[in-house]
Amino acid sequence: MVVVLVLGLVGSAMAAPTIGRLTGDERRARLAHMLGILGGLVAGFGVILFFAANWSDIPRPLRVLLLLSGVVAFFAVGFVLREVRGTHPNIGHAFIFLGTILFGASVFLVGQMYHVNAHDPLGFLFWALGALAMAAVVRSGPIAALGLLSFFAFLVHELVDASVEYDQFALIPAFMAFYGASLYSLGTGLERWLAPIRFSRPMRMLGYAFLVAGLLPLTFRDAHDFANVDQALDINRVAVILGGLAATAVIGACVLAIQRWRDRLTALPEAIVLLGVVVLTLVAMLSPEVSEGAFVGGPNEPDRATVYPILFNVALAVVAFGAIVVGILMDEVWLANAGAITVGIDVLARFFAPDWSMLERGVVMMLVGAAVLVLAAAFERRRLRTA
Repeated sequence: MVVVLVLGLVGSAMAAPTIGRLTGDERRARLAHMLGILGGLVAGFGVILFFAANWSDIPRPLRVLLLLSGVVAFFAVGFVLREVRGTHPNIGHAFIFLGTILFGASVFLVGQMYHVNAHDPLGFLFWALGALAMAAVVRSGPIAALGLLSFFAFLVHELVDASVEYDQFALIPAFMAFYGASLYSLGTGLERWLAPIRFSRPMRMLGYAFLVAGLLPLTFRDAHDFANVDQALDINRVAVILGGLAATAVIGACVLAIQRWRDRLTALPEAIVLLGVVVLTLVAMLSPEVSEGAFVGGPNEPDRATVYPILFNVALAVVAFGAIVVGILMDEVWLANAGAITVGIDVLARFFAPDWSMLERGVVMMLVGAAVLVLAAAFERRRLRTA
């Protein structure tokens, strides 16, 4: 829960232009917006702790009444301050955001109180649908981010609930990569329609984060040495979700590619990269490089995956450097910064990775460093020509 709230707060902050570019009034408005959300979160934690201390002593009907009245009260106050009067839109938004959080908590608490025999992941689905609906009504990026995170929690819960087999958890990186590619491609390709309701930016930002988080584990050999997922894919529910996410990502890439005829010059290269990542991830999941129980050189010397880790390292590098290039060309500071951060994280991961020799790591880092210098020189020449 804490991670969800913090990501929502960070997403709200990053949705604005760079602070250095804002005027005095815009800075004060942004500060009020940030403080409003932060105050709402702190007050919300206080309410949760207050009731948690006495929750078991409160009769169940009164608990339900308190939860329902709390949700209604937060939404009502928020709508009055933000939509009706318009006197304190930032404080009103904080109340609505807090009401959305309390709505999700109420779904789980009511089910727990009355021991509802329902499919557990549905709680996250109801929360996601409620949050996304509220985000569309009030045009809120942070609430949209909360809904998107809740929906991913629903997908992962479905995966975990389907079986307790260890191999099934090897699918989580694929889930993240497909979900991230879907969000980024649809958020970018449908920006003209999603931007007015504040959905485009959180979809793109979370999409990039999920895409990188899914690709990074797959750059290590261990992720493929244990990724024999045949048994997991035999479970219909998991296979349907995995296929649905992959199909959504492919559709999103096609939608993004269409934008090349409009106002986004980098749409086609972005779509090609996303489509390539989806295909590579799907092939790696359906056709593992190392089968379970494969050995080489002796009964105690396991075979190691090599081709897939190299390909995913290349894919992650393309995504990271592509984000930097696209961010600079399209004047999207957050995307360029995200790409630079990804490069830094990947370099640290490669430096300490135990599954590659020091010589191999040294050669790769020299090549990456040379590529970065070439990229910097190209942009420097472009800047001098246009100066």
